[in-house]
This record gives sequence, C-alpha cells and structure tokens, in this order.
Amino acid sequence: MFYKKYHMFAIRRYLKRKLYQRKNKKLVRKNKNKKILVVLHLFYQNSWIEIKEYLKNLDNYDWQLVITYPKSLENKFDFKDIRKFKADTKMIGYENKGYDVAPFIFAVKSMDLGKYDVVFKIQSKGIGRKKIFIYKQLFFYRDWFLNLFEGILGAKNIDRVIDCVSSDEYDMSAASNLFVSDPVHKKHIVKGNLEKRDLSIDKKYHFVAGTCFAISSSFLQKNINSIHVEMKEFKKTPSTRGMSLAHVLERYISTCNEERFYGTNVMSIRRFLKKPLEKIYYNLSTEKNLKQYNINDQFFFSEFDNRMGIGVEKEVILGNLGVISAITNRFQPIEETIPYQYLEGNVDLYEKYAEFHKKNNYPLMTTDRFDNLIESVKIHGYDSSFPIIIHEGNVIMDGQHRACIEAYNNGLDFKMKVLQVTMINKRWLLKIIIPKFILKKYHQKKFGYS
Repeated sequence: MFYKKYHMFAIRRYLKRKLYQRKNKKLVRKNKNKKILVVLHLFYQNSWIEIKEYLKNLDNYDWQLVITYPKSLENKFDFKDIRKFKADTKMIGYENKGYDVAPFIFAVKSMDLGKYDVVFKIQSKGIGRKKIFIYKQLFFYRDWFLNLFEGILGAKNIDRVIDCVSSDEYDMSAASNLFVSDPVHKKHIVKGNLEKRDLSIDKKYHFVAGTCFAISSSFLQKNINSIHVEMKEFKKTPSTRGMSLAHVLERYISTCNEERFYGTNVMSIRRFLKKPLEKIYYNLSTEKNLKQYNINDQFFFSEFDNRMGIGVEKEVILGNLGVISAITNRFQPIEETIPYQYLEGNVDLYEKYAEFHKKNNYPLMTTDRFDNLIESVKIHGYDSSFPIIIHEGNVIMDGQHRACIEAYNNGLDFKMKVLQVTMINKRWLLKIIIPKFILKKYHQKKFGYS
C-alpha cells in the first residue's frame, strides 16, 4: 500500500530542493565550505531509495557519508547503488546489537571529528506500524520517518539547520516536536544506568526521540569521549525486556540545554489535525491513569509504557489470586506457585525457577533476594504504597512474591487491597461487544480460570 512504502518522489523533491536553495542562497553561500559528516544506520534496505533523496539536499555542501549496517543483512543491500550515488561512501558492518546507537558510537569514535563542523546522525526508521502513540503524539505509518527526516534534512530546513548548528549559538537541531522529556519512570531508569557508568544527566533532561539529529562536532565529541563501552555490553537487537543500554545512551548523546537546541517545524497541518485524537489517547493512557501509583520503573516500562489502560483499587481474597505459568501457560493458584512453595520449604524448586528466569531473560530471581524481601516484611511489615498489580481473572502482573508472603503469613482467606489494571486494547473492545458468558468459556478453555 502507498503509505507502507518508501517513495522517491524525485520530481517533487527536485523542485522543492531548487525552490529552497534559491530562497536560502545566502545561507548556502555562507556555509558552503563547512565540513559535514552524515552517519546513517541502514537497517531497512528499502529505505535507501527515499533516504538518498533527502541526502541530495546536501549537494551544495562539502559532506562525507558513512553508512553502518548489520553484517547479518549484508547480502540484502545494494552497495553498487550506494557507491553510484556517492563514490567515497564509507561502509562499516557491525554485529546486530544496540540498534542504531551502538554502531554510531563506534563509528564516530573511529573518526577524527575535529575535521567536521556538523554531524548528521540518521537511521532508516521503519514505516510498517499502523500507529505509534509516544510522547503524547500519534504517528501513523510514514509519519515517524517523515518527522525525523524533514526535521533536519528536508529542503525547507536543511540550510538553516547547518547554519545554526555550525554557529556558536546552538549545539543540536531536530524537529521541535521530537525534542521531548521522558516520563518519570524512564528518567529514573536512565539516571540510574548512567550513574553506574559515572555519567550524569540533568534530572529534567530533554532529548531527541528517534535519534535523528544534527549536532555540532565539538558537542558530540565531548559526549562521545565520555562514553566507555564495548560492543559485547549491548544486547542483540531487539531487546526483550526493559530499557536497553542503547536506549540509555541514546538519551545521553542527544540531550542538550533547551536554549542550545534549534527546533524546526515539520508536518504542522497533519500534526494539528491529529491533536483531538492525541488528547483522547492521552486521557486513556497508562502514563496519565497510573501516574499516582508507586509502580516499579522497569515493570512500568516493560508492561505499560506507551500503552492505554486504567487502574482501579479493589479488595481481594489472596486465595483467589494466581499467575499464568510461564511453563504451562495455565492459571496457577497462589498456593501452587513456586514462591509460595519456597515459603513452605521447597528450596530446590525455587532455585530451578530462578535458573529458568535467567535462561529466558525474565526478571532476575534469587533465593537471597527473596530472603531479603521476607525479612523486610517481617521487620517493617507490608509496604502498601507499592500495590500488588493484577489484571482480569485475578492474575498477578507484579508483586507475586509479596502476595505469597502475605498469603503465607496471614492465610489464603486474608483480604487486601490491590491495583487492578485493565489494558485498553482489542481484547478490551471485544469484551464490550462479545457477551460475557462466551468470554468466560474462552478463559476457562485457554487459561483454566473463570
């Protein structure tokens, strides 16, 4: 379909290019001798046909192209066409780790950034997703890609971007709507991870979402030189759970003071038309509806981030709670769960459970951690400010170990408050449409609970 493809739009873009080159001829003349480096991470091979049209907007400048790519996809790229487009392009293959961020870090570390005035960091964003709701904005199909590229390489903005970033006034540039602030749970994760590497970031930091930006080489050099990392530290792409090292370093590299950031205006009409819909999405988002609750940052990120859902506090009998077993994919009552059995003395079973989690990249479980939690509850009591989180069918999402401790100490008939989170998705919509007795039979058949 039209919106699922990358498009050259060669004639239209050629005319637009000529129009703005004429409008900005003073800026072009002023900066024509500036040295520009473009680092493109090419993952989606089909994107090259459109990306090279944006790169043509640099024709009046002295620029160098470096393309990083996953070695595992080497056979899928048309390197001949790339060389035909720009003969001196430097191609660097890396292991498919760390998304576009790790290859960028290692590529620029291997180069003399002092030779350049401006560095463009771009990547081949996918366009197949129907929608993305992120940072209170909705992006449909090509929107995300277009916002990123129009912001810095579009014919309308590129000359001004180069002029600003190569001056002493600004450090970075990108589409203004993509210079964003993280929600609190992400900020905690980012700050904590950076501190482990002796790196710091302002607690109110803003960064460029999507990591396509223009940056002064001196500012980039300062940030990059402070990062000490090896490729083996990055997980294979895609990351399976939580915020990856690449996500953390993405923020560190692309954050700067707001007054030192030059934001460009892109897709203004399309963004204006989406405002009412974005407001509805935000009002239904977990970011808004769950922000008053103390929820583990990593859990929030992996389960609720950029999703829609509502939370309701309710009182439940602990014996009615359970989990969906990762092994059998069936409902398991709380007294049959492995943490509860550990409390009854079955240590070997819990150690096997912990090993299973480790092998499958699930949250870390150890007997020491569980013993510390047991001791903490014994001394200080249950901390009700961090609720046990469940979803429909009394299935525990987060807090299984705490629920087991309370059930073991107070009995399976003990009542306590929990937070029930209902995710607003296709299943939620079907629940409204499909009669309850049909859904009940479906739950009983699939998960073994009513």
